Amino acid sequence: SLIADNLTENPTSTISAPSGTVEIAPFSTTVTMHLGGASQLAVDTTLLGKISTGTLVVGRYTDVNNGGTSSITAAGISIDGGVDLTGKAGTLLMATLGSIAEPTGSLVVGTLTGTAGASGTGAVALNQTTNNIGTLAAFAVTGGDFSLRNLDAGTLSVAGTVSADN
Repeated sequence: SLIADNLTENPTSTISAPSGTVEIAPFSTTVTMHLGGASQLAVDTTLLGKISTGTLVVGRYTDVNNGGTSSITAAGISIDGGVDLTGKAGTLLMATLGSIAEPTGSLVVGTLTGTAGASGTGAVALNQTTNNIGTLAAFAVTGGDFSLRNLDAGTLSVAGTVSADN
């Protein structure tokens, strides 16, 4: 698990857990994570390119010092640039206390799962026409809507319960 409010990657470093899980989460619950972006806790395309894992978890970490409990710490998640996890992570799990938004970027991943609104109010709006998600697994949204747009000509499989309050 990488738990920090700010990350800087070393040009020669890699993060590898080919059959495992890599978790990236903020230390503070007031920090929004930016995938493909450059503000607050930025997980930019350079850092994403250094990861090789089965599952990439953003916004949540496993606290091994407290019995392996999961802690959601991201205030929100924003996809601010193109995020293509092909060959980097087969599954993306996004977990946030608030909302997940996609103002400018697109998302390419084999399987997407997650939770939004763990603090009581959240929403998911992944509406870029260039999203290419193979499978939507379980996704829970508390206090808001769930909206996902996949490639207009693409196929999306749903392999879990998707729930939203609105």
